[in-house]
Amino acid sequence: MPAPGGKGREPTPLEKNRALAQWLEFQLRQVRGRIRDLEAQELLERQEQGRRKPGAQEPAGRGRREVEAKP
Repeated sequence: MPAPGGKGREPTPLEKNRALAQWLEFQLRQVRGRIRDLEAQELLERQEQGRRKPGAQEPAGRGRREVEAKP
């Protein structure tokens, strides 16, 4: 793809692959962060369940929260 605003050259296969590797590393960091967040959320939920007595009612508005997937 030419540089914005002028005539540029096409990126070489090496440049394309380096850019792809950087993008994939970024995506992997994002996913690992979401995994850490979900693991922490599950740990808190398990700890809360361990503190509750069996058969106790769940407080209104509490419970499993839907997590929106990020593109």
